[in-house]
Amino acid sequence: MMTEADSGLWPNTRAALAKACLTAHRHTCGSQHIDTDRAKLLVTDSELISMAVDRDVGQHEVHFTGRSPVVCWRESAEQASTDVDIEICVAPVLVCKRVVQTVGGGDNISAAGLVLHL
Repeated sequence: MMTEADSGLWPNTRAALAKACLTAHRHTCGSQHIDTDRAKLLVTDSELISMAVDRDVGQHEVHFTGRSPVVCWRESAEQASTDVDIEICVAPVLVCKRVVQTVGGGDNISAAGLVLHL
């Protein structure tokens, strides 16, 4: 998830991303409950994230913990007309191993994250 940093338009980025990730699992598994037998986490406790596309400079590693499952950082998005600081957030998603439904998943995920900003 990327948002404009300090704009005030997206005040709950971390919570919205966490809720959207849980909604993705719940929707595809067709259950409001997290069943660990039907879930798989496809991320390690840390991932290498590059701050610049196609460049090795500025690479860093993000670490996920039980208390901080959503990791955010800021980067400058240089554009011809203006420099904008953006906040980039990453969260692990529980993948459903026995999918029940996918139709409407994107709408449910987007709505789950958006509702926390209204």
